[in-house]
Amino acid sequence: MTALVLVLLLATTVAFGVAERLKLERSPVTAPRLTRLISPICGCDKETAKLAVRLREAHVVDAAIVGADGERVRTLATDVRRPRGRVRFTWDGRNDAGAVVPDGRYRLSLHLEADDRTIVVPTPIRVDTAPPRVRLLSATPRVISPDGDGRADRVRFRYRASEGSYPAVHVNGREIVRGRFWRRGPGRVRWGGRMGGTAVRPGTYAAWIVAADAAGNVSAPSVEVTIRVRYVELIGVPRRARRGTLLRFRVDADAQQVLVRFDRGEREGRVRRVRPGLVTVRAPKRRGRFVVVAVAGQHADEASLRVVR
Repeated sequence: MTALVLVLLLATTVAFGVAERLKLERSPVTAPRLTRLISPICGCDKETAKLAVRLREAHVVDAAIVGADGERVRTLATDVRRPRGRVRFTWDGRNDAGAVVPDGRYRLSLHLEADDRTIVVPTPIRVDTAPPRVRLLSATPRVISPDGDGRADRVRFRYRASEGSYPAVHVNGREIVRGRFWRRGPGRVRWGGRMGGTAVRPGTYAAWIVAADAAGNVSAPSVEVTIRVRYVELIGVPRRARRGTLLRFRVDADAQQVLVRFDRGEREGRVRRVRPGLVTVRAPKRRGRFVVVAVAGQHADEASLRVVR
């Protein structure tokens, strides 16, 4: 019995020593730099994982991607000689048959022929092909005037996304604004009425938002809303009026004051300062064809008027 106990103690001591020696032994593979998240179907720069490690010595290497169960899903290299230093591989998120692998975590496995040793890099590569879902909550105001005066210069979109993502505003089918990353839940993004750095022309625009997750998967578009861009607009100007009579029409603008005048040919008429809204002004006392001009800041709108006896 005493001999058995001594043998067990000796075996335990030897095993402990071997374990400690293995801990102190430097790994032949170091400094992994791996793409952590990819989507093989995103159509973006995150379709492919870049995989790089450093070899302490030259080796003949087999490289593969393994799943959570350790089973090989993709062979990256077989019996390739790599010198000491950094070695690189790429993986497109597909298996050996060319099919996209199921969403989940995968790892890089390296077999070193000289040592007859397989090392699985602990850093995982996550495959995510599920797009987020986005729901537009509001878009206000629906009428904007992007003239930089601080009044109704931009429309604010509020939304809710099913996962952390980047919102993007699409206007008339083009992506115009990419917002910052928001966590799962409510978020917001703005459009200042500009395309390519230039304020858009007056008119109506179809707008919606999409959300792109960290892997590059893009949601289906949200519901579409109509945004009207206007700077100054004449509404309801009569086409014909008697000279000297009172005219009533609307001037739509977000400026505090609008200049209104009656131009004839190349001659500009007397300027009248009015507030936006319902305007009452007197028609010219001369007969003829005039152009009613409303000016707000750097923008103007026109309407034709014929003055008769």
